[in-house]
Amino acid sequence: QETLTSGMVGKEVKLEFSDDWNDLHKTVVFSADDVSRDVVDAEDVVTIPHEVLAEPRKNLYVGVYGVGDNGRIIPTIRAKGPYIHPGADPTGDESVEPSLPIWAQLQAQLDELKGGLHKDAAALLVNILRSGVFRGDRSDDIDALAAIFGHDGGADK
Repeated sequence: QETLTSGMVGKEVKLEFSDDWNDLHKTVVFSADDVSRDVVDAEDVVTIPHEVLAEPRKNLYVGVYGVGDNGRIIPTIRAKGPYIHPGADPTGDESVEPSLPIWAQLQAQLDELKGGLHKDAAALLVNILRSGVFRGDRSDDIDALAAIFGHDGGADK
């Protein structure tokens, strides 16, 4: 229960999870009144999106939604966090970049994956998709994915 002030940017919180949360993809949901932001694929240390800390005289609420590859889902309660106190604002400058929306967070993760994905793994992924995982004709989608990963399929196409 630390003191939070309006206008904070980059404030981190540390989350602790029981063993039940091992191997779950975690989405942390931060909210203050009608402002809510999600942080996808969260780790144990998460930066509070500054949008939920923009306005004073509200309580911060935090919840976590975990999803396993096997379909297991664990949502937590929406826990009441600290009160957001008015913060000093000498300039009134609101030019700080906002937190990324979920689609942009996922795009950033895809870009990170693309940069670090081994060529053999990219080829394997494209070949698996071409093997018929999709129903109907999705070859254009698979070709686009292949181009993203720099794999044309070659003889495997």
